[in-house]
Amino acid sequence: MKILHVILDDNVKKYLTPIQSLERNSPQTAEHIVVTDRQVDIDMKVHLLKPKKWNIFSIRNKFLHILYTEMPDMVHVHGGWSYAQYQCLKMSANRGFITYYSPYNEISSKTIKTNLWKEKIWKCIWYQRPMVRCADHVFSHSKKETEFLKLFGGKKHIFQLDEVEKTKQIHTRYREDYEMKAVKEIDLRTMASVHRQLHAVLNGLPAPEIELTPRWQQQYEIFCRRHGLSEIITNNQVPRYTEEDSVNIIVSLIKELKMNLERGKATFGDVFSLCTIMQNNEYDEDEVCKQLHNSSLYNFTRRIVQIGDELCGIEPGYLPVLALNDESTIDLKKDFI
Repeated sequence: MKILHVILDDNVKKYLTPIQSLERNSPQTAEHIVVTDRQVDIDMKVHLLKPKKWNIFSIRNKFLHILYTEMPDMVHVHGGWSYAQYQCLKMSANRGFITYYSPYNEISSKTIKTNLWKEKIWKCIWYQRPMVRCADHVFSHSKKETEFLKLFGGKKHIFQLDEVEKTKQIHTRYREDYEMKAVKEIDLRTMASVHRQLHAVLNGLPAPEIELTPRWQQQYEIFCRRHGLSEIITNNQVPRYTEEDSVNIIVSLIKELKMNLERGKATFGDVFSLCTIMQNNEYDEDEVCKQLHNSSLYNFTRRIVQIGDELCGIEPGYLPVLALNDESTIDLKKDFI
């Protein structure tokens, strides 16, 4: 996990302190890099970015060069009232990087009242309000700042940090966003490895060993952990039920899966558990279909079966319903966490 911290502000020393605290308390896998416009003496990698005083737009190419050289997982901008920082945050957001913004109480009623009509009002309209709205997440350091940021950012994700636990809270946000990004961007080779292992478990065979590069291995581990597949692959157990119990369990699992999807809590592990019961147990398929029709879950089940087949490759002839691959199925895949 690589975080690029941007400080193009007069109060560089003020913002370096929390960044150094984040670096000291971060896991070993995290790398913190600082981009600033003046020389600093810190034990971290630093990129010097000096915009020309007569041209506030001059940082564009320089910052993009740093951004694509480092290719961070996220960009964190620190401080307020700097147009150069707004440029960096906007360029990062427009190119798909996860972005964070920490104003450190610079965006509050007290600071805005200072030179309001002479300076702050046009800065708010030109770039400060768009900056708050542009960031994926904004970290607030007080209740008053949170209230003011909500006026700026509307329904944006604004997190009010606890004074004692703020470093831990920021790291938690970093980790969750990084893992979510890794799961969404899972490559074909990693997904093929997951498919091979789950297909073996589905058929009662030992999960084969996989060989991936360190980066894809990390992606594989994150994907399996977030979708509840790690324990399934490790335990390699296929559940066995009586014919009557299988019908009730299949229908109840489908109902629960739909509820979890509506709550945003469904995982591919839930789909795989359903597939293992369908393939490895005897049950009355007509009774299953009858109950699904009565519960208005028949087409939903067909789409889940399609997703399960793509996930682990169910053997032909083991399905109570035919798989359905339509636009709704594609949309359904996106709802899994």
